[in-house]
Amino acid sequence: MEKEIKENKMSDDYRILSEKYELLLKANEEIIERHNKETHLHRKHETLLKEMGGLTKIGVWELDIDSGSLFWTDEVKLIHDVDLSYQPELEAALNFYVPESRVKVEEAIARSIKTGEVFDLELELLTAKEVRKQVRVIGRTDLEAGMVYGTIQDITEQKLIHDAQLFLINSRYLENRETFFESLARFLSESLNMEFVCIDRLTGGNLAARTLAMYYKGKFDDNIEYTLKETPCGEVVGKNICYYPKGVRNLFPYDQALQDMSAESYVGTTLWSSDGKPIGLIAVIGEKPLEDHHLVETILNLVSTRAAGELERSEVEYQLKLRREELEKQISLKDRFFSIIAHDLRSPFHVFLNLTEIMAYEGEELKLSEMLQLSKDLNHSAKNLFNLLNNLLEWSKLQQGMLTFNSEKIHLNELIQQHVDLLMEQGNQKDINITTDLVEGVEVEGDRNMLNSIVLNLLSNALKFSNKGSTILIKTRLREDNLVEVKVQDQGIGIPESILDKLFKIEEKTGRPGTAGEKSSGLGLLLCKEFVEKHGGKIWIESTTGKGSSFFFTIKKTAE
Repeated sequence: MEKEIKENKMSDDYRILSEKYELLLKANEEIIERHNKETHLHRKHETLLKEMGGLTKIGVWELDIDSGSLFWTDEVKLIHDVDLSYQPELEAALNFYVPESRVKVEEAIARSIKTGEVFDLELELLTAKEVRKQVRVIGRTDLEAGMVYGTIQDITEQKLIHDAQLFLINSRYLENRETFFESLARFLSESLNMEFVCIDRLTGGNLAARTLAMYYKGKFDDNIEYTLKETPCGEVVGKNICYYPKGVRNLFPYDQALQDMSAESYVGTTLWSSDGKPIGLIAVIGEKPLEDHHLVETILNLVSTRAAGELERSEVEYQLKLRREELEKQISLKDRFFSIIAHDLRSPFHVFLNLTEIMAYEGEELKLSEMLQLSKDLNHSAKNLFNLLNNLLEWSKLQQGMLTFNSEKIHLNELIQQHVDLLMEQGNQKDINITTDLVEGVEVEGDRNMLNSIVLNLLSNALKFSNKGSTILIKTRLREDNLVEVKVQDQGIGIPESILDKLFKIEEKTGRPGTAGEKSSGLGLLLCKEFVEKHGGKIWIESTTGKGSSFFFTIKKTAE
């Protein structure tokens, strides 16, 4: 009996244990099923987030408040330039932001956890590849779930485009065109994070360029002119865009500027005129490889139209300035011309008229010797008038482009000697000796009339300002550059420094009386300069007050 009771009790215990086991097994199955469903839902949610990020270029992130664990979708990883297998940690994630932006995002998250406030920030970060990016971060807190979650979007391109548009609007109020090019160079360097920017005007048939602004590492360099051959800028001309994301200095080994700045990347664009011709270029150069040249292209394309317009405008202003200066020069020439006619020409005529008046009304009372002296004075006055009128005529023809250049082979010694002989009597009247030291057999290539005018004016000038009893020397020498150098040296009164720099300027009055009171207009020296330059030569002066002057000019020797 007692044994039977024990067996029944054991049977009941076994049944109860079996029922509990069944209940536990069923509960475990329910837990596993629920976990599988949650895992599936999480994976589905994660896949959905990845797909959404890929389509919108917006990354999604989640932060567990308690554990501090962080989740990034693939798009967030792409924004940070990290591998897709990267597992973010909170501190490392915050370190991507520049210091100022990190403070902002930390404060925003703390405030959101405390108040539930939604935050929307524009921040700057430095990616794993050290690329600066502008990002928009939006976040909110779900206290029940214990999570802070949100989105991050790369807005670098939109921000740059907006900043570029704002720059172009504000630059309309700059004071002058040059300021615009300098401001643009600075803006491109700072916004694109490129060390060097140059904006150029094309010259020399598009074979060379003149920089309008050159900005390197935060400073402007002096503008230069350079040839485009064997430079990346030479490859840009005629193309909308040209880029070398890396290794540019190796591709152009003869471009010394690229070597000096250790250039790695380059992007350039042509500036086109309104009628479709290349007139300039913009180039940006970096010391690091360029990760996203498309962004640089976008900004250059955006600013290039305005830059081309400013370049055309500055060219028009430059041409107007040249025409204004030319007009002012012509007015000055006209005024000077009339001044010579009104003053310098009238004075010799007065002398001439006075002499003829004496001969006409007092001739019968004059002795033969007095009549001979009057005749000599009259002849001298007539020669001065003739020389002045001749200079005026030649100057007038030269300014109107009516004086033709007729090149021929000329025996220089013969031409010089003719004028020495012609002026010998005039020299004798002032007791001045004219000597020569000429290289034998020299032939030059030039216009005979112009050379006659040069030698005659220089010798007449030397006679005019030489002291009585002094010597004038006219000397030639052959130079190694196939030029003949002619020197007319006197021992006269010399030229003060205050006049020396003004001698060859039409707008300056440099005329002064000679040692015998001779009149001087200064026109002869101006003609000398013009005629020497017509021959491709140079003219210059060496003078010491009280000791005399030496006038030099060069002319091309005939090829042997």
